[in-house]
Amino acid sequence: MDCGSRFRQVECPLCGTVLDRAWLGDRLSEAGSTGRLAVIVPCCGGESSLNELVYRDPCGFARFDISVWNPGRSSLSDSELNTVNEALGHPVRQILAHY
Repeated sequence: MDCGSRFRQVECPLCGTVLDRAWLGDRLSEAGSTGRLAVIVPCCGGESSLNELVYRDPCGFARFDISVWNPGRSSLSDSELNTVNEALGHPVRQILAHY
């Protein structure tokens, strides 16, 4: 997971509660050790995934990434993102990182 300095907060996708960063850090450490993204959120006790949490600004988990450095624009359009989805044969998530 990486969005650089753009990370502000993370929320539960089930009830909308803002989750504690320490809780997230512990879950990320566990995922790094086990490779499992499944979590039980502390706010409502529901089952979710680290990838399904609502990150402000968007973040995600991947087996690989495609990076474009200093593209001179902010993001891909929906049409361009669909073209990437089709080319890869799998849906992708656009993450804007700032360092």
